[in-house]
Amino acid sequence: MTFKDIGFRSVYHRFGVIDINDTIRKSCSDFPGFEKADCVLLYGYIDHDAGTTMEVIACGHRDNDGCSFYEAPADIRCFIRIAAIENETFYDLNYTFDELKAKKQAVKEWLWENMHGKTSDTIEKLNRKLSGHYAYYGISGNWEGLLKFYRFTVNAFYNALTRRSQRAYLTSKRYYILY
Repeated sequence: MTFKDIGFRSVYHRFGVIDINDTIRKSCSDFPGFEKADCVLLYGYIDHDAGTTMEVIACGHRDNDGCSFYEAPADIRCFIRIAAIENETFYDLNYTFDELKAKKQAVKEWLWENMHGKTSDTIEKLNRKLSGHYAYYGISGNWEGLLKFYRFTVNAFYNALTRRSQRAYLTSKRYYILY
């Protein structure tokens, strides 16, 4: 979707990618890998004097498998006002609601399939899954989304463990010792 279609709330404190156009090409010529790049990584915020602003973080390549970026320079900063790129397509790198919903459903299904195994093995596998999730979605500014997903996973695991047996009830105190 274009910036004009999504509004400022969708880019405020979020990371995204746009393809390089003439405006960006003029502004970001000092960035590493600029000559070979076809997109840029942006971070959106509100400048109280200039309005919605995107800071260019790094140049990179975008393909069907995702994006890869050159190292972000610490000494070079580039800002683009939203009006200069309002007709460009914005590719959001943070969670979308549907993506998060699908991930939560996948965790619930996986726990349901694995709830009768050895608890220590399930915890070990779940921790590996969470580590991979954090590695993929763990970008600066997305810690709230990661924390929400973690809390959901902890609660879903607790629910799966309490459904294993009708005889023994797992108290939350015992669960947190176990987990």
